[in-house]
Amino acid sequence: MKFSLKVIILLFLVNVLFSSCLYALDKAIVVSVIDGDTLKVIYKNNEERFKLAGIDTPDTTVNSKVRDNAEKYEKDINDILIMGKRAVDYAKNLVKPNDKISIEFDVQFLDRDGKYLGYVYLEDGRMLNEELIKAGFASPSSSRLNVKYKRKFLKAFTDARKNKRGLWSPVENNN
Repeated sequence: MKFSLKVIILLFLVNVLFSSCLYALDKAIVVSVIDGDTLKVIYKNNEERFKLAGIDTPDTTVNSKVRDNAEKYEKDINDILIMGKRAVDYAKNLVKPNDKISIEFDVQFLDRDGKYLGYVYLEDGRMLNEELIKAGFASPSSSRLNVKYKRKFLKAFTDARKNKRGLWSPVENNN
């Protein structure tokens, strides 16, 4: 009995130590907000593009993704473009040039375009990814790898939709 308790405690401690190393927060400085879910940052002394993991915001120019979103959210293409602009504006209200942010990586460090991919924490401790979903300007993305906050993001998404925030409110009421 004593042996198995020691093994359990040891495994627990190894898990805690390993998890904290795997998900350690890095620091970066914001250069600009590129779009609703992408920042330009100074990371490890280099200017890098940083994509917010686990979320997707509407685009601001007409492309196939905007058309897909219009169909998915049952909105007009122009409404999706407006919401994309509002997502950018909302992100710019939360994070500004020269802000210090913390970055947490998940399993996948880079997206398919070579941008860093992770979770961004503002100086006050809030997660930018989650804040965009809560406000209704982002939806959870369907990555199979970066799922650390999947439940948290789905809960925020359901709440935003239920309370008709962001994408879920009529565009004319968002002026």
